[in-house]
Amino acid sequence: MALTIGGITIDSFVSPPQYSDKYRARNVQYSLNGTALEDRLGGTKKEVKIPFGVISQNVWQSLKSVISQKTFSVSGYVGSLNFGGTYRLADDKVPTPILYENNGTYMCQPFSITIEEV
Repeated sequence: MALTIGGITIDSFVSPPQYSDKYRARNVQYSLNGTALEDRLGGTKKEVKIPFGVISQNVWQSLKSVISQKTFSVSGYVGSLNFGGTYRLADDKVPTPILYENNGTYMCQPFSITIEEV
């Protein structure tokens, strides 16, 4: 596994990500007899949930500055899946992990982010 977000190598801080395909657009039309016709438009895009373990506050601050941007680059692979391209946060909310002190160093508790392909 090798993952980088905006030039920051994160593979040592994360568990294997969960990958899914999501339709770019979807339209559902209902007929008079109640049947639904679903039309999927524009193909699929990748959606990736990345679970982070305990990381230092310094790593979180640099990662936060990257994912706070509208779009950012992601590259790497997990097994046979190749992640590469431009991504954004799926829900446009930057997570706020809880900080705690460990021997004079501030650490972030585990959290996850969900990103989607642009």
